Amino acid sequence: MNLVKHAWFVYFGLGALAIAAVIVGESYKVAWVANWLAPILFLLCFVSLSTLSHKPDASAPSRSSKLASYARTTAVAVVLFLFIMIEIVSDAPVTLRLMGMSWTMSAYAATRVFTLGGLALVALGIWVTQKQARRDDDAAIAKGASGQAPPTPASSSSP
Repeated sequence: MNLVKHAWFVYFGLGALAIAAVIVGESYKVAWVANWLAPILFLLCFVSLSTLSHKPDASAPSRSSKLASYARTTAVAVVLFLFIMIEIVSDAPVTLRLMGMSWTMSAYAATRVFTLGGLALVALGIWVTQKQARRDDDAAIAKGASGQAPPTPASSSSP
């Protein structure tokens, strides 16, 4: 169920609007644009990216279960967005520790590390989703080529 024919227009459109809002907000010192409009546009970009590229579960028989699948995807997108938007406001150095390694940096650098980590998580999630969709499509094509009729949805029954 893909409602938008060319979804990448939506992704790039919302992303470009969000970047423009950041530039306008920071350069012209318009606080509501930088503090409210830009994050909302970025959130809409993430949610559209996740839901428009999402394919609901093939086992979802009803419309409500498909909507639940989209709701789960949207919730994951919001959590990833919040991870990216972490901003550490402090003058004190920040120490990140992972598996015995320690890395001390400024708060600004730590914020950038969280942002890049969140973007890496988003890219990984998109890659996994697209790989699964490609695998499902290949399985459907192989099933159709083997002589079996492709499964029809339960809601469309022939008379």
